[in-house]
Amino acid sequence: MRSVHLITALTYLGLSGCDSLQSLSPKNTKDFLLESPRLSIHGNLPVEQITKELTQSFDQYAVENWYHDIATQGHSAVKSLKVMLLGNGRIGKTQLARRLRNEQFDEKVPSTQGIQLHTIDCTSLLDRPELSIQTWDFGGQDVYLSTHNLFIDKRAVYLLLWHPDTENTEQVTCEQILIRNKPLSYWLAYLRSLVGKDANILLCQAQCDTPDLDCQAPIPFPNPFTRLQSTPTSAKTDEGLETFLPLFKRRLDYQIQQNGDVWLPNGWIAVIDKLSDLREGGTKQIAFSEFETLCKDDKISVPLSLANYLHQSGSVFFKQGHFNNGIILDQEWALQGVYLLLDRKEALPDLKDRNGEFSASTLERLLWKDNQAKQDHSLFLDMMQQCDVCFEIDEDRYIAPDALPNKSDITNQINAIWQDAESEIELEIRYDFLHDATQRSILSNIGSNAKKGACYWRYGCCYYDSEHKVKVALECHEVPESGYTQEDIDNFRRPGLVKISITGEHAQKYLKHLTESIIESHHFGNKPEVKWVKGHISEERSDTDFKLRANSNEEPFSQIGLAAEPPKTKPSVYFSYAWGSAGEEHQDICDEIYQKIDSDPALDVHRDKNSMNQGDSIDAFERYIARADFIVLLVSHKSLYSSHCMKELAHMYHQCQRQQNEFISKVIPVILSDAKIDTLKERLTLAKHWKNEFDETNELIMQLEALSSGKESVSELEELKLIQTSCANVTAWLSDLVTERQADLQVDKTIQLLERRIKEANKT
Repeated sequence: MRSVHLITALTYLGLSGCDSLQSLSPKNTKDFLLESPRLSIHGNLPVEQITKELTQSFDQYAVENWYHDIATQGHSAVKSLKVMLLGNGRIGKTQLARRLRNEQFDEKVPSTQGIQLHTIDCTSLLDRPELSIQTWDFGGQDVYLSTHNLFIDKRAVYLLLWHPDTENTEQVTCEQILIRNKPLSYWLAYLRSLVGKDANILLCQAQCDTPDLDCQAPIPFPNPFTRLQSTPTSAKTDEGLETFLPLFKRRLDYQIQQNGDVWLPNGWIAVIDKLSDLREGGTKQIAFSEFETLCKDDKISVPLSLANYLHQSGSVFFKQGHFNNGIILDQEWALQGVYLLLDRKEALPDLKDRNGEFSASTLERLLWKDNQAKQDHSLFLDMMQQCDVCFEIDEDRYIAPDALPNKSDITNQINAIWQDAESEIELEIRYDFLHDATQRSILSNIGSNAKKGACYWRYGCCYYDSEHKVKVALECHEVPESGYTQEDIDNFRRPGLVKISITGEHAQKYLKHLTESIIESHHFGNKPEVKWVKGHISEERSDTDFKLRANSNEEPFSQIGLAAEPPKTKPSVYFSYAWGSAGEEHQDICDEIYQKIDSDPALDVHRDKNSMNQGDSIDAFERYIARADFIVLLVSHKSLYSSHCMKELAHMYHQCQRQQNEFISKVIPVILSDAKIDTLKERLTLAKHWKNEFDETNELIMQLEALSSGKESVSELEELKLIQTSCANVTAWLSDLVTERQADLQVDKTIQLLERRIKEANKT
């Protein structure tokens, strides 16, 4: 690569997978870019003195701005390091981080949830005043593992803590949640896959408070790293820290040497110092316009390049179009907002009870109890989605992948989508190390496109793509140790598979896009391999490699359409009505309509009395009604004031995306004489009733607080909110329809309307 600047006719330079390139000199690189103005560079092109944030995925525009600002402002060398503390939960990482900050051991300090960021005083502890060191204390509990990869840096020093008592995979209880220990071999494989064999690791046996506790670390043979040292460590005793510090300083010196002499324009450093002052003064975030003003004062040519560099280097959070279009200075504050969703005391147990589904109001009751912070709620939700902690399936409806149920708990929903179909194509994407982050991110990317019509579990999904007319089943799982090959063992792998089965009209094209999206977007270390289990993609098949498209502008996962109910062999008809006794008008009409259409073998007819068994969930059946092809809706005074009937009506409203035409096409209304919805005053009176129900229930829950009122009360309140927000619209739609109001004609007219709607649906 040192002679590449001599090639002046290049238009495209692809460097993906070229991880051992020698660095170009800054002068040659500058000449190269000036001589090749139409050159497009993809991949890692290392350049001496230019920070890797700009060259790792080569940002040509930012590099040119770096040259300009260096020439106009001068430069300074930067000596800053990250120190990452990893290991099982409750093993002592937080206590060691405290001692590095000259704070005393305190056993009352709780274990880390998420990530804690701190700065080390390098003058007093290490006698290195020129150094700027930031510690990243990662929560070791497995619920947090899947977000670590967002912050892992190949140029950091890693303090990996282990203890003989946690060298197992046992589940232990931690604040209401079962967490699983990870042995040292797992953590080493984890770092090998994320950072590579040259990771700078100091392996620390934690809690070695006395010399007799020292023991040999169970490092696999052969040693998978070129730079791995071990030491006993104690945060509790000064002697244990004295053993640790010399090796720690040595690791820091080595990393500084490896990182090389990095230049930053003086204007960039001036802005970084100003941002640091703002952060120290308590400023959590600033608008991008305010950041642009700071850059203008220090004559920075393109503020966006500096903002992207600061994000890539881990100094701030910034992404155009997100985070309220601002720059987050206080990362720990922002991360705590994100990790609230994984809170082991309140959020996770509650979310698991909800099968992972929640709304903003759910979080307000569980987590966001400080009304002063309401303006930050949308920012936290945005960050949660950016970190794949959750994904949106509908307006103000989200799913947290870590709280999803097991596959075995939702087999009925999966079967309802797959319908005993035979897959046309099956393949496996095999990873050397299948990270939790990869599994979560794949599911989040699919879910944010497929939305609420898909069926989700941890970590998998099944859905019918209504746009491409395909059924898809995807599931991630780790290979058990009994399934490891000798090559896996020799190369220190912890393999896993993403299994995909697909059938339908456009199965080949769809699977190609889905597989490429997964491979291109979600891998650490070596790219995964694709194994064809059944079928293949015509003229694209390769048993050892999946041929990725070159230079495509198509975004990963962009072709996934909305999930919907799959086509049925016969249309489903559900009944929504208020229960009554024989002789009551609404019950007699319901019985007569049901008996007549249930006798039609071409229809799949369901009514709660006839379709539910003892022990079945009423709530689940109410949701199934909304997803039916057609709903016979008996509207009576009793149903309008029944919470169950109105919940069913609200679910229909939202299932139809709040679109009147969609609602009318599937709802077959039977409006009885006592249903008062014909005038605006009558409809508003009904809406007022449900608003009062919501307000009174909300007030009671607020008085008792969420913990005392119970999770089901909070869920019921959210259902009342759905009723409140849909009541006026949906009753107006019903009153606008021409329907038979004469009781003795309603049965026949209803059946005729149902038959007509079915014919209309078949034509489309």
